[in-house]
Amino acid sequence: MLDGINASLSALGAFSTRLSVTANNLANMQSENYSSYDTVMEEVPSGGVRARVRREGLADQERQQEDNSQQNMSHFTPRNNNVDVVHDMVSLIETRFAFTANIKAIQMQNELLQVGIHLGNTIDTLG
Repeated sequence: MLDGINASLSALGAFSTRLSVTANNLANMQSENYSSYDTVMEEVPSGGVRARVRREGLADQERQQEDNSQQNMSHFTPRNNNVDVVHDMVSLIETRFAFTANIKAIQMQNELLQVGIHLGNTIDTLG
């Protein structure tokens, strides 16, 4: 049961990263020489989700080098403006639904835990 809650919590963290990346792209869409970022969701072996941030518009080899060397966006030197507003707006909508779904999953799992605790207390009282 707690694994499900932990998976939902990790998804909320990953989608929070995605939201920040999308907001950054939209905030810089009028900036000259800005190169946008994309967020790739990856499964974590322990059952969760993580977000990997990468620059868009790079060749595969250059992207691999960027993925290996980049720890955050602060040291990036932009080259061109390639913000796709439609893609980023769709990303915002998807992120909203993902947040809602994961919050509901956590709420449902919490309710099931409460039922289990109540049932255990009832059995103890009767036993």
